[in-house]
Amino acid sequence: MADPVYALGIELAVGSLTQLQSHCLRASYSRTIFDALTPLGPDEALFEMVNEVGSYSPLLNTGLLIGRQVQLTATHGGSSFNLYSGRVKRMFTSPVFGERSTVIEALSDVDRLQKKRLDTGMLVNINAASLFSEIMTRSAIGSYSADALFDAVDFAWYRDRNAANALDQLVQSGYYQFYGDGAGTMRLKSRYFAAFATSIDTIDAQAKGMNYAISDEGVINRSVVRAIPRKQSSDVSTLAYLANPVVLPASGHVGFFVSFLDPRDFATATAVGSIITLVASQDYYAAQNSDGTGTNFTSALSLNMAVFGASAVASIFNANSADVYLTRFQARGYPILAGTELMVKFDDGSSQNAYGLKESAFEENLLTNYEYMRDLATVIVGDRKEPRDAFQLTMVNEFPNVLRFEAGDALSVINSLTGVNSTWSIRRMNHDITLARGLEHTARFDLDRLSPRPWLILDHATYGKLDSGRQLAL
Repeated sequence: MADPVYALGIELAVGSLTQLQSHCLRASYSRTIFDALTPLGPDEALFEMVNEVGSYSPLLNTGLLIGRQVQLTATHGGSSFNLYSGRVKRMFTSPVFGERSTVIEALSDVDRLQKKRLDTGMLVNINAASLFSEIMTRSAIGSYSADALFDAVDFAWYRDRNAANALDQLVQSGYYQFYGDGAGTMRLKSRYFAAFATSIDTIDAQAKGMNYAISDEGVINRSVVRAIPRKQSSDVSTLAYLANPVVLPASGHVGFFVSFLDPRDFATATAVGSIITLVASQDYYAAQNSDGTGTNFTSALSLNMAVFGASAVASIFNANSADVYLTRFQARGYPILAGTELMVKFDDGSSQNAYGLKESAFEENLLTNYEYMRDLATVIVGDRKEPRDAFQLTMVNEFPNVLRFEAGDALSVINSLTGVNSTWSIRRMNHDITLARGLEHTARFDLDRLSPRPWLILDHATYGKLDSGRQLAL
């Protein structure tokens, strides 16, 4: 079969990709699945362009700008493959005769998440997939997708929070998995994403570059899961008040911030689900004198409140022809109160005896149900208590496989020398494409073994059958 045809599009004009593959000498890109134990980071790409006459010199080509979109695709055997999508991060130009080229480096949209700050209102009892959509939407990510998730987050509230950090917290809390595909779609996958994957191909690794390794580096035999549960109170409480009187000028406005305080401890700030409408004389009172005596001018006041997560702005207009004193002001409502920190710890003694104590802590979980936290700690150790083996597979010009294999795909790998004869999942891949001396497409796949798990998954067609010898999973 003929070689694939590659297309490299760069956004030289806003909203339009210009095809530049005829000037590309080489390209490389990566893709990684991130999970609770792998910190979130952008996928990288590099494109080297022929630059004999300065066509790709950033100072000469006004369309070559940082932040512009880059997309690499391929067509083979009538099928199209999205290989990489990202945005220009930096460019290097070499003017040396015989080496005149420009290197364009790109990063996936996770880079945009790392630079975005989130500010949200109260998100109470929100589905985990909906929270993911909230993060993506507020981060201006155009394409994203989430599996059907059945977990509910009791409380989430982001105040100047890094979006990538918020996503990392969500992935960790649900033991989910996350990656950006070749088309640039950000995908949140369930915790079962790779556990029960079906192999899409069988690879005989006898004649291919390969490397097998096993170590105790990823062993976890003690997991500690912590969370601070929060719940909205059903009782109306005083949340903020003024300690000193405020002068309201004649026919004038006064505005001020108030912070909401935990009614159990007025030294601690708290989030608030809602406040009730302030009642004249009861919640605010204006008088002729600063001690509250004299004529009552409360009826001359007009009050507006703008409520934020843990504070509010009060704007008060005094319609009286003379200055008055605001001697009483309070805000009442329904606070979202923090409970006592929950901590769950699970140990596996046999693993600790064999490999030493290897602890991993999961802090600030969004999912705060005690039973869930207990099961999560158990599952983490059950999944990680033994050394994990890894397999690296290298393919060169094996079309269409080097184009169609995606992160998370399951492969059956056979190699008689190492004894490998099992199913593995692609966790990371690196591609290098050289076009200068004929096509050479090298793909390196980092694989994790898909070990059978004895879990009962109630919503799974095969592994959700009762009385089949399986144990209840998360």
